[in-house]
Amino acid sequence: MKNKKLKVAVTGNIGSGKSTFCNFLSESGYPVINADNIAKYLLDSDDSLKQNIISAFGKNLYSDNKINRKLFSETIFSNRQNLIKANALIHPAVKKVIAKKIETEYENREMVFVEAALTFEAGSVSFYDFIVLVTSQIQLRMKRKTKDNLLTEAEFLIRDSFQMKEEEKIKKADFVIKNDGTIDELKSKALFLIQLLKSLSPSSA
Repeated sequence: MKNKKLKVAVTGNIGSGKSTFCNFLSESGYPVINADNIAKYLLDSDDSLKQNIISAFGKNLYSDNKINRKLFSETIFSNRQNLIKANALIHPAVKKVIAKKIETEYENREMVFVEAALTFEAGSVSFYDFIVLVTSQIQLRMKRKTKDNLLTEAEFLIRDSFQMKEEEKIKKADFVIKNDGTIDELKSKALFLIQLLKSLSPSSA
């Protein structure tokens, strides 16, 4: 008998602390695939995606065959339709890479996590066995993202408004991790989740 291998999405709105949470999962020995990092890589390396982005938003987004990330962010977050259009181009390519990486990780681990901010928005729920949502009060989320001038408060509020509301995600998630406390508390919750998921993994012949 062996345990069924699990693929688990970790998601959350901007500034929720999902990356910190995922770091604790990784430190515990479990692979974490980062969807955002894959998207950044593909925007620079996938010729088909690059041509689609240029067709949709203009060739000025690329310089020396690399995307101008600042200009790209300004473009897609300028209005909701641009973001929807960009996600429709990027998400299918990212999903393919994630699926391949999961199969590779399965060779050595029974459980793989995927950090993906737009799990619900991308319609990827059915792809995963479980969805873990990291939540936090909006003022805390804003404080985290505006620290060290990562974003202005106005930029944070725009990006947050383009994501599905936390209240809706809570209804859809399998597990909800509240991140309004200390780092140590968040780490404890990550370790507890691992044990819980291991206990929930059904056995198969």
